[in-house]
Amino acid sequence: MYKKIILNLVLLITTYVVPLYFQSTIHGYVSDVGSRETLTWVIPVLGSVLLIYLNYKYAKQTLKYKWLWSTFKMIGIIGFLYFGFGLFSQIVFIKCCGDWYVN
Repeated sequence: MYKKIILNLVLLITTYVVPLYFQSTIHGYVSDVGSRETLTWVIPVLGSVLLIYLNYKYAKQTLKYKWLWSTFKMIGIIGFLYFGFGLFSQIVFIKCCGDWYVN
């Protein structure tokens, strides 16, 4: 039980907090920004999908802590929508608004 909670917390930190911190540190650099930004949007989207899947599986196993797994699942869904929209808008607008740094 505690291993699953720690796994969820580690997954939240490594897929949500670390990429956003990395994004804020490289934001001022111009060289190869596009691939780095895409990577910092793809990692949270994949982490959100993993978080949703794991907590869906955990909620089916035990009914005692269903509220906890539902909370983590909701965080995963909100993260998926937030980062998915960011990744989608970055891919859609790459040619119109994202080419300012390319020579």
